[in-house]
Amino acid sequence: MKIVKNKIVAHVLIFCVIYLITQSYNEQKVYGNDTASILKTISERNYVSEAENIELVQIKVIDDLKIVGFISENNGCGVICYRMDEKGNYVLMDSTFLYSMTGDFFVNDHLDKKPAGLVVLSDGRQYQSLDVTVNKNKVADILFPANQASMHWIDLSEFGNDLVFDLKYK
Repeated sequence: MKIVKNKIVAHVLIFCVIYLITQSYNEQKVYGNDTASILKTISERNYVSEAENIELVQIKVIDDLKIVGFISENNGCGVICYRMDEKGNYVLMDSTFLYSMTGDFFVNDHLDKKPAGLVVLSDGRQYQSLDVTVNKNKVADILFPANQASMHWIDLSEFGNDLVFDLKYK
């Protein structure tokens, strides 16, 4: 009888430890399910001060990938990428910030380990347009609206892994 009680206690303790480890792991994930959690991600990454205005320029969802372009009031622009997990939550994959009001960012498909696309962000003040050439093929001529933030997505999935870019800001 004492052996059975010890086994039950041991099983309960093992279950409690596994549960606590699982809960701890789940609490560390950063989700991007809504605007508030995306803004929280930006502030936690210390890209901008809490008092600074952040504009979410665009939220683009492609299959299970969520790409968020943002521009801060004074500091620059950035991209945050999330991937949907098995529970339907968008889990943070990657984030990048440039101390410039116009920038280009590569988005990698972390499952296939190849470039998925190119995100171009602009506040509309520094440049008017951008010509994008990939492997000597012109793939986009982007016009930036004057004095207005914009985000543009260029799909790179058809080009494979070996990419040569020529980006000409005008």
